[in-house]
Amino acid sequence: SDVCSSDLLYTESRGYGWQLQPGSFDDYEIPQDSRSNLQRDGHFGSFADAFTVDLPNDVYDVRLTMGYSKATDAMSVRANGAMVVSNEDTLPFEYFQTSFRTEVSNGQLLLEFGDGGLIPNWVVNGLEIRSTTMVSPITFTQPLGDVPANGRDVRTIDRKSTRLNSSHIPLSR
Repeated sequence: SDVCSSDLLYTESRGYGWQLQPGSFDDYEIPQDSRSNLQRDGHFGSFADAFTVDLPNDVYDVRLTMGYSKATDAMSVRANGAMVVSNEDTLPFEYFQTSFRTEVSNGQLLLEFGDGGLIPNWVVNGLEIRSTTMVSPITFTQPLGDVPANGRDVRTIDRKSTRLNSSHIPLSR
């Protein structure tokens, strides 16, 4: 589904969405815009709103991207009631990215967005949620040795994981 859709209210069947319908923007029409796709669109609101995601009880790392082609001020975000972003300002075409860890204990992650500044909009461009306990270790079947990162050379090695059988991982050297 399109995360910038004008109809992204929370439903149990979808498992995520907004409590109230925020505004959305798509700046793809700006000519010669060098921003990434992540930064060109998003949601915004003049009033507090919450985004709910149904998740298994667990600990999660969350990454938010916030910013717009116009200035914002005093944006705030709470995760399950705990303040994770407070009084964040951005200039036009400036983007703020933050990561935080939060625990889900009731089957839902609740992210509350607000703004207490003179410019009356909060903005969110991207949301990434990753479980901290669902990550499986990788065991290498051969020694790695030195792998200098020059951005050109590629070295392929075999690895085994508890989630995946043997496959290849390219490493720069």
